[in-house]
Amino acid sequence: MVLRLLAGMLLVIAFLITGCVGSRETDDVAYVIAVGIDKAEDGMMEVTYQIAIPKAQGGGGKAGGEDGGSFILNSIKATNLAEARNLLTSTMGRFPSLSHTKAFIVSEEFARQGLGNLLGPIMRFREFRGSIILVIVKGTAKEFLQANNPKIETQLSKYYEGLIFERRESGFFLQTDIHDFYIRLKNPVGSPYALYAGLNPKKGTNNPAGPKVPPEKTEEYIPGGMPRSGEENRPEFLGTALFRADKMVGWLTNEETRAVELLQGEFTRGYLVVEDPLVPKSSINISLRLGEHPAVKLRMDDGKVSITVKVRIEGEISSIPSGINYEVDEYRQLLEAQIAQLMEYQIRKMLQKTQELGSDPIGFIAYMRPEFKTHEEMMNADLLELYSQADIQIDIKAAIRRSGLMWRSTEILGKDK
Repeated sequence: MVLRLLAGMLLVIAFLITGCVGSRETDDVAYVIAVGIDKAEDGMMEVTYQIAIPKAQGGGGKAGGEDGGSFILNSIKATNLAEARNLLTSTMGRFPSLSHTKAFIVSEEFARQGLGNLLGPIMRFREFRGSIILVIVKGTAKEFLQANNPKIETQLSKYYEGLIFERRESGFFLQTDIHDFYIRLKNPVGSPYALYAGLNPKKGTNNPAGPKVPPEKTEEYIPGGMPRSGEENRPEFLGTALFRADKMVGWLTNEETRAVELLQGEFTRGYLVVEDPLVPKSSINISLRLGEHPAVKLRMDDGKVSITVKVRIEGEISSIPSGINYEVDEYRQLLEAQIAQLMEYQIRKMLQKTQELGSDPIGFIAYMRPEFKTHEEMMNADLLELYSQADIQIDIKAAIRRSGLMWRSTEILGKDK
């Protein structure tokens, strides 16, 4: 009887305490899709809000600010985000809502001076979600948002969401959000990192980030260097912005970013183009994936760290222009060795760069924790310095598991050798 009475009282209370005092009609709200942060004079920041125009989100949209566009931009100079938010309310007849914000776009100049003072209020303010992606851009965030006008997507929110899902098709940029960044900033689990982006001039000019080294057949890029033209969006997302504490210290190319994903065990799939072992002027396309999660072993003796990483990758042949039968064991082993050689080179190049910069995006410092006797001893140690001086050995093996829809390759009859 008592339980029934208590249940009835709780049911009545549940109806009494509900209300809509804080609710707002949809027509009274302006939804901010992205927020851009740039450095301004006199220690101030320029905050650019990319605000959706509701009536235009269902159909085609022009560039922001134009008649019939799908979004508008509103830039405000202020000392911090809270002041910029207050000033924003004075410029429109709707309440600016940040609860559906998809991306924080921060200029590289601002990121190099430190994001610590920016992230604290963001993580504390209830409207900001931890799933907001964090993007560092070459140039200014304002210019990036002005140029960000996708032709295929009519909804900007879907455009930003799609970025995170499509990264799994190549591994050329990492999934980063403000929650993961903040966790790495505050805990010894690895250095923070963010998605790296920029604007492409779309002139078809090839501007690679480094020279090709055999047996690789493709170039590596950072934002703005890809040779492309056409009508699609100028912004492109390639590579990773590296941080030491809260300050950006450098970047990784698209290939180096894929190497990070491989060692993290987060790589899903992507294409690799290697030199044909028997016909070097030709190339072979491989659809690559992880065979198993990388095995990491770490030892620390007399303050020196030794790390051994075992990586197993699997591939599916998608193209053999030379027509050589790499499906048979004799030739397949040559191709597997070629793939392993290329991936080991890319991984070692990435490790050398991150050790020189003192940034650990993979998270090796998390494996150092059991090597300390107490938490205090670990916190007093310079983990990133230990990573920079660590001896890292890579044991990588590749296996061709599938040959696509063909079981044997043959040369084209009459083709010139």
